[in-house]
Amino acid sequence: MNVTEPLFESDTDTPTDSEPHLHAPEPSWRILDDADPLSRAAVLTNQHHLAIARMCVPDVQECVADVSSRLGVRLGVAEHRALSYVCIGFMLLNFPRLAANLGQGHLSFDHVRRLADSLECLPPEFHEVVESDLLQALSPRRPLQATPSVKRVGKLIRDIIYQHHPPARPKDPDEKVRQEDKGKPHQPELGWDERGAEVTDFFLTMNKGDSEEFIQMIKSVCRQEKCSRGAALMLLLRGQCTTEVTLNIYRPATVSESEAEPGRVWIAGDWLEQEASAEWMQRVTHVASPGWARCAGYQPTPTIRASVIGRDGHCRFPGCDVIAERCDLDHVNRWDHSQPLGGSAETSTSNLHCLCRKHHKLKTAGQWDVSLFPDGTEVWTSHGDGHTVVTEPGGVLGRETFERRASRRARVLAEHNRIRTEADDDEAAENIPF
Repeated sequence: MNVTEPLFESDTDTPTDSEPHLHAPEPSWRILDDADPLSRAAVLTNQHHLAIARMCVPDVQECVADVSSRLGVRLGVAEHRALSYVCIGFMLLNFPRLAANLGQGHLSFDHVRRLADSLECLPPEFHEVVESDLLQALSPRRPLQATPSVKRVGKLIRDIIYQHHPPARPKDPDEKVRQEDKGKPHQPELGWDERGAEVTDFFLTMNKGDSEEFIQMIKSVCRQEKCSRGAALMLLLRGQCTTEVTLNIYRPATVSESEAEPGRVWIAGDWLEQEASAEWMQRVTHVASPGWARCAGYQPTPTIRASVIGRDGHCRFPGCDVIAERCDLDHVNRWDHSQPLGGSAETSTSNLHCLCRKHHKLKTAGQWDVSLFPDGTEVWTSHGDGHTVVTEPGGVLGRETFERRASRRARVLAEHNRIRTEADDDEAAENIPF
């Protein structure tokens, strides 16, 4: 699916006086709200972890086994946990500006450990530029903003390191593709284990694009035949049923080639590599430009669904990162099923958002209220304690700020110059006289 600069606004999108407003005047992390004693306790705990890490830094010539065993005993933790403190301590020494930022106590031990593990192999000559980009990426953009998940922080640091020094790109804990295959379309791999007396276990590995197609086909047959996933697969294999599914892929449509992402498309919550993206673009049957839209009924149209999924990117509940394709589309203002047209609610991009099934049920149960603003920002208010927290959309159709535009253009230019330099080097090598 080819998209232009998306707009999610209409004459009805302007917040009314009855909608909640952001309480803090400046961007901030919700956890740093001094008025909340529970948040203060969490911040102190996070700061204590940093203090412990600083005290655990050994001399670089010391033996790892000796240090980890001593620290494990003194801290009363497993040796691998003690080594995590050491790794964090070295990070705090090597990245002083990041250390000062983390000193606020807004990130948990798990967040900081992921950062330390990711930065451990980065050569010193890249420390300053990566640190600058990381501080910018980890800054709040909204008042009372929710803390990003550990997984999301890990992705941020991976992308930043990959941009500046690809050989030091940290491993993705969920990544099953072999490193030597990185950048190539991963072909489906099927294996099985026949050792069971009564059953055979099958193992199927696919890239993100193919797996999304496979999952949607199985789900479609399940709905159509009212059967289990296993039964749906057998029906497809035996040719006893057919199904059609529509997959939405996203790619920027820009004024000039110099501003475009270098040949990559977004599907199932991530960017595909260029070669895999090219294969998917050959299968495109329809091109659309998602934007603000609404319909009369309860169920959203395919265009509305594609727009909301592309805007949100993941579950919009604070701290949740379930990808949008695995979420329900929920009406922000409740749909009144007793009324023919839903009462005061409407089915539109300005009244729909992505929620995973767990948090959908939580909102439906009345535990939280939420307001959706024209730029995609959401304000969540807990009925349990009255606290408010802000989340931002994480999809590819979110509004582009000048800051993000500059970052994207710099990334595209760097890729262009890399390809140009490689071409010049190849030409020079061919012209070497013998």
